[in-house]
Amino acid sequence: MVTAHRTTCKLRTGAPPFRLTEPTSKEIMEAIQGRLSDAKLVNDDDLRADIPSNINLPKVEGHSEQLVYLSALGWNVSKPKRGSLQLGCEFCARALHIRCGNKFDPIHEHERWCPQIDCDDHGEPVWQQDINIVLNTKNRVSGRYAGSQIYKEVYAHTRRIIDSQSAIITPNYV
Repeated sequence: MVTAHRTTCKLRTGAPPFRLTEPTSKEIMEAIQGRLSDAKLVNDDDLRADIPSNINLPKVEGHSEQLVYLSALGWNVSKPKRGSLQLGCEFCARALHIRCGNKFDPIHEHERWCPQIDCDDHGEPVWQQDINIVLNTKNRVSGRYAGSQIYKEVYAHTRRIIDSQSAIITPNYV
């Protein structure tokens, strides 16, 4: 499946480009803690990532806010050998090696098509939606259709249409 896609195809990693259902708070926290499991050897001095001041993050015992922020953005962080860090995105399959102490921008280092940094119709990125679900502050759709099944279905179909517009149609299928 992976080799059948072009290297620039956003479906190559297997991550869906849209959500059919909203994840629960428990599912999101399990994913974040799973990404943090390899980061036990990473110290606060090893990684420098700027966290925006308007971001509230869930507290994960034994891990710094920087690591929680990175894992909420989909990054796995590990320290394979002394002096370097290995980072990999679970969604766009971006892999990086950086020296300990270097600054890392967890948003801009994703592939441009990564579904974790993709924004919805309200301009809110997926990773921010996940944090809002965990912190129980999710209130992004106002009006009488908020949370209705019809709204979710229309939104899912809209995302499919937007994503299918980038598909290449060969002359054989026209």
